[in-house]
Amino acid sequence: MSHYRQLFDLQIHHRYFAHGTGGDMDVVPTEATRRLLQATGLLWRSAPGSLGVLFNSDDTDTLISRIKDSSEELKLCFCLVSRDPAFSCYSDLQPAGDDSVYCFNNWTHQPNADGVTLLHSGDHVSSSDLVQRDSMLAQGYFSSDTLRNPLCLTLIIDIDNSFLDKGRGLVCNQYRLDINARKTYWKYYLLHGFADRDLIIKHQSNNGETAFVDEGRQVLSNNQSARVFRTESPLQLQDRYGWQFQLRERTDTGEKILLKRLPLAGAGRLHREEIDGKPEFVSEIYVNC
Repeated sequence: MSHYRQLFDLQIHHRYFAHGTGGDMDVVPTEATRRLLQATGLLWRSAPGSLGVLFNSDDTDTLISRIKDSSEELKLCFCLVSRDPAFSCYSDLQPAGDDSVYCFNNWTHQPNADGVTLLHSGDHVSSSDLVQRDSMLAQGYFSSDTLRNPLCLTLIIDIDNSFLDKGRGLVCNQYRLDINARKTYWKYYLLHGFADRDLIIKHQSNNGETAFVDEGRQVLSNNQSARVFRTESPLQLQDRYGWQFQLRERTDTGEKILLKRLPLAGAGRLHREEIDGKPEFVSEIYVNC
């Protein structure tokens, strides 16, 4: 019976999710990589937000020899694709466009103090990780159909000398991708009689961490009046929030709570709007009372 050990491990972290994992992101090898995995006796296992590749520890010498053989290329290529149609809404990723694609590899970055290698240039995935699509096609690692998918991120892991320890064994390399959540301005549309009342929105804890701009009364496309409030600065989208907002009315005797918990922004109802002379992402939240 063969015994397998971990050769490398990839963890995808997305800051939109409270649990920190990559959500519904699948990591799938290309057809050429599937053949290479089979030829080298490597196994791969994937779960949402993670990838592991294992080797037969009973045949370590064969893999070490292949790694030391400079004439043989052992590059494993994977596609990272989210099954969530809202992924591009809550992810702080610049659209790849027609001529570029996100690509990550393990030979341009070094492990951190914890022994984990971040496979991107900054603290999280950014536009600096975009490469020209034509150059990727020229290398032959990915097909044109794969690179045409705007939601596909690509990964190349070179099984090189970094997997060799000082003795005759192999080390398990740890990799990570951090994807930041998008920040948006939140805009509340308060309907049904709220348009002309003296309203404010506050944190439920009343600590004033988030300031709102009162944009006054607006008439919507259906001729319905709404009172509109917008956050003074953008807030990070999350699947579960650690705060709540209250809708209050100022009266002669103080503030009266009208709604103890206003709905919070989701990944939908996202659009671009000019704020302070710059195009910004805005989350619309409609409140019917």
